[in-house]
Amino acid sequence: MNSWDIFKILYYALDSEWEKSKNVVLGDFLSEMNPFIFEGEGSADPVIYNEFKSKFNEEFNATCKIDEGYSFCKKYIEELNKTEIIDAFNNKKVEDWIKAYKD
Repeated sequence: MNSWDIFKILYYALDSEWEKSKNVVLGDFLSEMNPFIFEGEGSADPVIYNEFKSKFNEEFNATCKIDEGYSFCKKYIEELNKTEIIDAFNNKKVEDWIKAYKD
């Protein structure tokens, strides 16, 4: 899986948590992170995907396994240092992550 695949799974995972909580901080982040606003790879706020992709490429050689993507995203979210986003991600287990990918 490449950075774009993992980024979209992260979006779906966080969005499913937002659907439950309607947390404003999480909602604002998802609005900026939205990978479906523009055609091709990117996010509504281009800086978000560009930074994600850069960190992903530092960690992996272009691709990773789905469980490695989960671990990477956990670290990425923790580095954002926003409790609401961290809590939303921590509600997801690897099994949820794989299900989000398959759906």
